[in-house]
Amino acid sequence: MKTLKKVTVGLTVLGLALIVAAPAMAVEIPTVPGISAEEDAPALIISVIQWVLIFVGSLALLFLIIAGLMYITSAGNEERTAAAKKTMIYAIVGLAIALISYVVLAWINNTLLS
Repeated sequence: MKTLKKVTVGLTVLGLALIVAAPAMAVEIPTVPGISAEEDAPALIISVIQWVLIFVGSLALLFLIIAGLMYITSAGNEERTAAAKKTMIYAIVGLAIALISYVVLAWINNTLLS
């Protein structure tokens, strides 16, 4: 579990470093597809929320895969098996929340923008 925390913290620091360093290196940050300057504020907000939900859902799916690998490699160790099951439950709950949020957002999007 400590290794997973180290990997998570490492990837977070790397991502933040890339975000901070991009302007300093004069690298043009790509625009997000589906967002243009001509769009109104509600459409922009909905688009950003959709991208965040896609990221959160992907992250939950990644943790589900990691939990499965933890469970497979636990080799009968009850503590590692329990930690893997706990991670799997949290990943499934996170994935369910992301999916429900996406459905609610799609419904709101159709209601407000139609």
